[in-house]
Amino acid sequence: MIPASPSKGNPPNQFRMMAGNDEVVVTASNKREGKQLASQLLLSKIHPHITNFGAFIKMYGNGSIKSVKEKKQEEQQITTLQSKASANSPNWAILNKLRQEMIKLAELEDEAKGISSSLNTQKKLHLSQQSLLQR
Repeated sequence: MIPASPSKGNPPNQFRMMAGNDEVVVTASNKREGKQLASQLLLSKIHPHITNFGAFIKMYGNGSIKSVKEKKQEEQQITTLQSKASANSPNWAILNKLRQEMIKLAELEDEAKGISSSLNTQKKLHLSQQSLLQR
């Protein structure tokens, strides 16, 4: 975090920032510094498990957004899976794809929390494979 610099003549300003139910108030000598401090405090309040700001960039930065080409490709895969459905039975291909996507999402959330969950994920995959084999 950036420490507030001492005032050089102008009185310090107070900045208040809110996001949902979270609110922070900081005092700073200039507008830019006040916004920066308030933003940092608010982010650390919302995500207490993240200890460095590089993790925020990973989480919210441009790299976290999928390209249009990747999105189209995923949509096309799902459309292909939908065509394999039969009228009176569950679409196992779609259900498996959904399971895989949910596991990916859980891994991303665990990474954001800083928890290594490879063993848990492997257990989930193994259990889901077993349940499919039993059908």
